[in-house]
Amino acid sequence: MRVPSVRALLVLAVTASVTLTGCSSSPEPSPGASATRAATSSGASAIGRSAPPMPTVQAGAACLTPAERVHDVRFTSGNGASIAGVVLGPQQPPTATKGLVLAHQSSATLCDWIPYARVLAAKGWTVLAIDLSGFGASQASRGFPGTPGWDDDVIAAVGVLRARGVRPVAVMGATLGALATVVAASRITPPVAAVVNVSSPTDLSGLDGVAAASRLTVPLLSIAGASDEYVSNVRAVSAAAVRAPVNQLLIVPGSGADGVNLLDPAGEPTAARTRAAIEAFLAAHLN
Repeated sequence: MRVPSVRALLVLAVTASVTLTGCSSSPEPSPGASATRAATSSGASAIGRSAPPMPTVQAGAACLTPAERVHDVRFTSGNGASIAGVVLGPQQPPTATKGLVLAHQSSATLCDWIPYARVLAAKGWTVLAIDLSGFGASQASRGFPGTPGWDDDVIAAVGVLRARGVRPVAVMGATLGALATVVAASRITPPVAAVVNVSSPTDLSGLDGVAAASRLTVPLLSIAGASDEYVSNVRAVSAAAVRAPVNQLLIVPGSGADGVNLLDPAGEPTAARTRAAIEAFLAAHLN
């Protein structure tokens, strides 16, 4: 969904109006630094706040089949929130030999990723798609929306796959989720195998993608459409990743799509090539 550039101004309003029910009243990411300043100032109100309520909606209610819902999971993030997700593909070793955590884009849920997650699962990946804290079936963190700690959600999700014995594990996100995965990958110990950044903003709600990218020591693939509003942000994150052993930047010619829309064959003519690039990158670094 395309969002006007003025959305950076909405972050302050969200802190007053958001309902912590796991629905899509959460903030949109902004390409500019103004969003981070606004969101950070609102985060101060989280001090002493009681735990937000648990959402009543089921994870993936709008997209998962009954057979897929059998494999839903719930775990606790480092930010204290209860996180909902679903695991597609091989569930346990020995068949589960490579894992991938997927973090959705703004004002969305794990359903963003399910069409492509099914494709990857059919190719042998163990895919854990999550609702970030404050979205979908995941509880909001106490810092939401100013300093929600979405990177903590990704770190905890990697831990879920590793606890099952699934190794190696990579992380991939779109827009807001891409920022969360870049920051998470700069913190996870032991490191993840690779990171795929699809249309990440540079900063939002206390997360600094450029600073995190400068600390990355794992392979990074950054993707944006040539006319994507985040293309300059994606370039900045890629340019900062000077310590990454592999640092690939894919700017999709002629495309104004962003996030998961870049990977949707129904609406993006280049989607098949972009998917192929992602899968080749992951295959090269998850051996």
